[in-house]
Amino acid sequence: MLVKCWDLNGEKRPKELCYKAPNRKYYSCKSAYEKVQERTKWKNKCTAFMQEIMGYEQDMKLPTSWYKFVEEFSSYGFDVIYDTLVVNEKTFRWALETKTFKNDSHALNYFKAIIQNSIMEQFRQKKARKKADIKEQSSPCIEMLEISAAKELGQTAVKGKNLSGLVGNFI
Repeated sequence: MLVKCWDLNGEKRPKELCYKAPNRKYYSCKSAYEKVQERTKWKNKCTAFMQEIMGYEQDMKLPTSWYKFVEEFSSYGFDVIYDTLVVNEKTFRWALETKTFKNDSHALNYFKAIIQNSIMEQFRQKKARKKADIKEQSSPCIEMLEISAAKELGQTAVKGKNLSGLVGNFI
């Protein structure tokens, strides 16, 4: 029997090869379901944050242009959009207090322009943090292996690193 996989835009696959989520929908695998859940969580956080800034209650909907905007910038990741919102929170609050907007859509358009102008900076910072985390996690082990191999070969440098002080400590 074929079932529709929600993470594959409705592509049909054999039921035995799919993961049935608690919401009774089928996904290609459990990790795909978890990825969709994570994405939805961040998307909801973005909307809730903007609702709070605009003074909306939880059950009230923002203008549809907000949802289209968020989807348009989803390629950056909803966590990056959320970080951009948090960084610019004071700017949003200041604008609501000092500027006169015709309606909520006008205010949201103003906020969207602010987000558009600062989202790339947040994206770069996230990328740099990820790169630093990866380097930090892998660096000590790899460096110790390089030192061990260099010591066995009688070398005093590995990839431009001076090992003369370190090799003496292991002898």
